[in-house]
Amino acid sequence: MQAAWTSYSQGNLGGAVSTLHRLAAELPGNGACWHLLAVMFWQTDAALAERYLRRTLALDPRSVAALNALAATLMTTDRAAAAQAPLRKALALVPADTLTLGNFISTSTQGSTEWAWRAFHLQPGNSQLALDLHARFLIRGNVESAAKVLRQAISDSPALHASRICVSYLQEGATAKDALALARDFDRRFARALPATRHNPRGRSKRLRIGYSLNDGFRLHTAALSMLPLVEGHDRTKVDVFCYSDVPAARRDSITDRFDAASTFRDLAGRDDAAFAAAIADDRIDVMIDTHGYARGSRVLAFARKPARVHVYWPPMGTMGLDSIGVILGDRWTIPVGTEADFSERVVRMPFAFHYDPLLPTPEVAMPGTREVVFGSFNQLAKLSPRTTRLWSRILGAVPRSRLVLKAGGFTDPGAVDRIRSIFASAGIDPDRIECRPQTADFGGHLANYADIDIGLDPSPYGGVITTLEAMWMGVPVVTLIGDRLLGRYGHAFVSAVGLPEFAAPSEDAYVEAAVALAMDRERRTSIRGSLRARMQASALCDVRALVANIESTVAGLLNEPQAARRS
Repeated sequence: MQAAWTSYSQGNLGGAVSTLHRLAAELPGNGACWHLLAVMFWQTDAALAERYLRRTLALDPRSVAALNALAATLMTTDRAAAAQAPLRKALALVPADTLTLGNFISTSTQGSTEWAWRAFHLQPGNSQLALDLHARFLIRGNVESAAKVLRQAISDSPALHASRICVSYLQEGATAKDALALARDFDRRFARALPATRHNPRGRSKRLRIGYSLNDGFRLHTAALSMLPLVEGHDRTKVDVFCYSDVPAARRDSITDRFDAASTFRDLAGRDDAAFAAAIADDRIDVMIDTHGYARGSRVLAFARKPARVHVYWPPMGTMGLDSIGVILGDRWTIPVGTEADFSERVVRMPFAFHYDPLLPTPEVAMPGTREVVFGSFNQLAKLSPRTTRLWSRILGAVPRSRLVLKAGGFTDPGAVDRIRSIFASAGIDPDRIECRPQTADFGGHLANYADIDIGLDPSPYGGVITTLEAMWMGVPVVTLIGDRLLGRYGHAFVSAVGLPEFAAPSEDAYVEAAVALAMDRERRTSIRGSLRARMQASALCDVRALVANIESTVAGLLNEPQAARRS
């Protein structure tokens, strides 16, 4: 067989095949010949490779290598479900085989969590496996299991620790102080000791240089909905705008092209954090604004190198906890007076600190006919905390014949649907009143789903941001519970901006009462639905000129007090 492999590696496929067929005839019980033939044809003729592997397994049904190879071959022809059968056989033979476990996880979107747990316990030091497993739990709405994975992982990975911070935002029992402690620990472990990147002064130029990092948000992405109008709206006679993008070339779209309107657009996809920081320093950036925080793909370790004169976090999810980021921007709703101790940064408030623009054409607002009241939430399942489902159950119980429509990516898994319905059933709500919809591929189709919704319900403690704005844009009033952390207060800012502050409830009882009262008032719902988009367009939510002016004046002021802008 060595001679056959030598022929194959030298480009003589015909000679290799002839040699192996001759050996197979001479040694009819040797499955290795057929296995090697399958390897040779795996990339060019999957059907032939599959036949060879099945002959291998007929001779040696206990070959874990052949079972894995058969599964991989089936995957190349989009037969993931069929690929699970040989992998189950391989796991029955060698339960601890990590290659088989990894392949099984790759073939399954529904039943793979059990196998992912098994792989994780075999490799607790594999940070990528821990990140993948925690993401699987989050998409199915199991926040505590996601947190458990991250706690049990034996790895000092910055990405893993950043994920712990993000998961804390979702945990009902966590607080803003807990997130601050985790962020400060991240700074101590990974960021504080990094060498500073030398910042090049801008010389005699009087033009303000502002840099924006959206990670991979420089495309049709929730981050772009607020950031693109800002980038396009800067006063180019006074400001040079720099964008630092992580969008791979294959994912660029028409929105990416619009970001090219910046003074300078840097494509840094695939560059490491040191190179990312060096690009900022070389551009002599005055104020660098990070919009991504600790979310997956974070560039926090680039900003830890202090490549700009001043570093700002906005719009924030919570504190960054870094010595290198001195300012966090908010407003009186998202960061109310008295919460400054939740942040390592100096809090600077603007009159209003967010902007929304759908960027693409959207459906007209649909006016529902006379029917039962339908509540809705299109937030990810990880936001449906026990508090949230308890409050929504109270609302459904108080409004007879009402229904709840939930829409999330996790609902492609029937198990996630069953879990959510069982939660409401345990609270006395008929599961038939709960409709679970998977994500919609196209943007317009996604927004069209709001035609079925009368009242949006904001989850807690991690409320909606873009999901809330999309609902309001489609005429759906949203009832929100004012939270004990930043990500639970965006809804308060949004409903206040459109003149509906009564939908921001200060307590759980007030939240239920507001939702029930609106459900009982069809005339008011109809009036709000017909006017809500116009209210948004006339409000601070859509006033990009005001936000641009506030950003420019705020960051210009920071440059006059650089020491005050840094707080450790």
